[in-house]
Amino acid sequence: MIQQNRKIVFNVLLVLILSLLCISLNNKATASNKIVNPQQVYTYEIMTNDILKLARKYPNLIEYKSLGKTKYGRTIWAVKLGKGSTNVFINGSHHAREWLTTNLNMKMIEEYAISYSNNTYIGPYHTKSILNNTSIWFVPMVNPDGVTLQQFGLNAFPSFMHSNLLKMNDGNTNFKRWKANLDGIDLNRQYNTGWSTIKSNVSRPYYMNHKGTSPAQTNETKILVDFTYEIKPEIAVSYHSAGRILYWNYKTPTQNYDRDYELAKEVSNLTNYSLVPLNPNPSGGGYTDWFIQTFKKPALTPEISYYPGETNPPLSVFNEEWSRNRTVGLHVAKRGYELAAKNYKKVNYYITTFKNVTLYNTPSTISKTSSIIKPQSLKVTREYDNWLEINTWLGPKWIKTSNYIKGKEELYNQPITLTQKTTLYNSPMGSKTHNSLGAQQVKATTKINDWYKIKTWLGDKWINPQNAIIGTVEKINTDIQLIEKVNLFDLPFAKYKKSTALNPQKVHAVAKWNDWYQINTWLGPKWITPKYVINGTINTINEEINLIEKVTLYNQPFTDFKTSAVLNAQKVHVVAEWNNWYKVNTWLGYKWIKPKYIIDGNIEKFNTKITLVDQITLYNQPFEDFKTKASINPQTISAIAKWNDWYQINTWLGPKWIKPKNLIIGDIEVIEEQITLVDKQYLYNQPFEGFRENSAVNPQTITAIAKWNNWYKINTWLGPKWINPEYLITGNVQVINEAVILQKTTDLYNQPFEDFKTSTSIAPQTIVAIEKWNNWYKINTWLGTKWIKAD
Repeated sequence: MIQQNRKIVFNVLLVLILSLLCISLNNKATASNKIVNPQQVYTYEIMTNDILKLARKYPNLIEYKSLGKTKYGRTIWAVKLGKGSTNVFINGSHHAREWLTTNLNMKMIEEYAISYSNNTYIGPYHTKSILNNTSIWFVPMVNPDGVTLQQFGLNAFPSFMHSNLLKMNDGNTNFKRWKANLDGIDLNRQYNTGWSTIKSNVSRPYYMNHKGTSPAQTNETKILVDFTYEIKPEIAVSYHSAGRILYWNYKTPTQNYDRDYELAKEVSNLTNYSLVPLNPNPSGGGYTDWFIQTFKKPALTPEISYYPGETNPPLSVFNEEWSRNRTVGLHVAKRGYELAAKNYKKVNYYITTFKNVTLYNTPSTISKTSSIIKPQSLKVTREYDNWLEINTWLGPKWIKTSNYIKGKEELYNQPITLTQKTTLYNSPMGSKTHNSLGAQQVKATTKINDWYKIKTWLGDKWINPQNAIIGTVEKINTDIQLIEKVNLFDLPFAKYKKSTALNPQKVHAVAKWNDWYQINTWLGPKWITPKYVINGTINTINEEINLIEKVTLYNQPFTDFKTSAVLNAQKVHVVAEWNNWYKVNTWLGYKWIKPKYIIDGNIEKFNTKITLVDQITLYNQPFEDFKTKASINPQTISAIAKWNDWYQINTWLGPKWIKPKNLIIGDIEVIEEQITLVDKQYLYNQPFEGFRENSAVNPQTITAIAKWNNWYKINTWLGPKWINPEYLITGNVQVINEAVILQKTTDLYNQPFEDFKTSTSIAPQTIVAIEKWNNWYKINTWLGTKWIKAD
């Protein structure tokens, strides 16, 4: 038994050990799947190799490019992470001994790429959404020569360079304190902002603080300046070490202060780095100093790590610094997109190009790509200065605002009648040919604005016709009334005006195009374009209408013919009508009115009780616009007038109008009558469909206590309710015992109504009826009791 227990314990322990081993192996496998290992002396060669691997692993998200080489042949690499046309820029290792910032740059690239691919969040930031809007550009190592010297010392360089390097390092063979590039120039003192007044400058090439003999004299600085102009980032972040502080201001313009301070506070809260207090006389020459002054945009210089002295921060500090800076790149990218949105104008229109157009990654000539778009219509989404953003198969790209016209080429299968000589063009961009067309009809295939593409003997050409009839001339056969003098035209264009005119009269129109009418005259067919025309017939009527408010008088049925006279609310006699205009006889002769509200016909005198079954709003006039704030509750009331569905009643406010949806007109008849329900009947609170309850009564004989139209009121367990039976046996069913002689085959019914006919009948015979209602008889059959209808 003891031996068996030992065996069980041994097996359990073995399973636990194997499980822990598997977990350990899985963790190692996960770690080994990552490319970047920041827990090492991160060399230029390792960085270069990792960039290539990352681009291969994430081909749709990561791009890289060479920005050029240092004086000593090392490539300065730029890495693009993201798909947006808005850019932000992060760089590291301006100073050689600060190469841990390269580790941080590379860690950001990989972790953000993993999160994007897995569609996850890093902190509160949804990586995919941010990187679809914004691209983060990284230059992880600005100073690869200096970094290599700091990490490996003299052995990394040819012996002929040693003496000069030692000289710049005060003869010291330990280069761990080195900050400059290989020529002893401090790259972060090389930018052309405040360069001439840089403080604590060392006058000769040195391991630190020598600003050089002129700004941007080094390859590294020139490359970074050119690249910044190329990508035009919304925000720049230049990582340095050490001190866990954050620089953010260099003579920042007053109008940008609040914006930049807000961003700096946000990043300070993320990293827990202290904001550097403002210096009224800053030194200058730094990358972010230059960026703030040149682009008038925010830039940050985070100094990672505690101060380790004149050397690189130890690798042991990396995890802490990554924890502090893990979300900085995403936050900067998000804020960059928000800033760009303020500078870029969102639009939504089409342009059409007629030449090949070069694409740019950003609105900058330096960001030119090798891709072009062939002539086509393109949708524009944003504008910036003289640049347009368009959607392409490569994602959002920018083009210059030239070689296009605004508008979309659209199919247009319509005839065009040319009335004069018309030049042919290769495109609507003004590329005129030496050919033209005379007056004739042509057919357009597509159009852009006022340009039309047609087929010619020279192939597809464009025309911009003047005085042309575009589209189809509509054939009509209509009388129109001219109310003022109009000129005659040979064609429907101003230049074809004749010296002849027509006085006001009725004319017959045979064709119409736009606002032009073709009529037959003594001079032959001519065109007119009357400003005011009465189309069709003026209807002669003889009708009374009630005006309920003051109306203006017009000489003609058009608003431009307004007089200064008015009619007050009254009943008037109408002699003619056209398009909601009414002709009336006034003390000034015949005039036209266009009342917004009219009561046509007579208001019916009405002296009838009406029962309101729900709360009803009161109106001053029988139109919705005359609604008052008052209402009346359900009740029976006398109506004194009726018009359409409106009823006039007397109220405590005087006569008012109501428009009840459900209305009991007349008296509800009080009855006490036996009724027999032959099918299930729903109960209603009021005698209208909208008042139905979920309860019902089954077929039965019941006493009705009131009646209105086809509705009956009955007492139920729920109190008095209404029913609306389609089939109803009213009164008493007479009990009889009477022989009925059937002379022919007779149909059987389940109830004494035609709709209840069965498929069964009985042969001629004498049969005993047991009940009678109207001319129906109830009989016993082999199917039970049924009804027959006596002839």
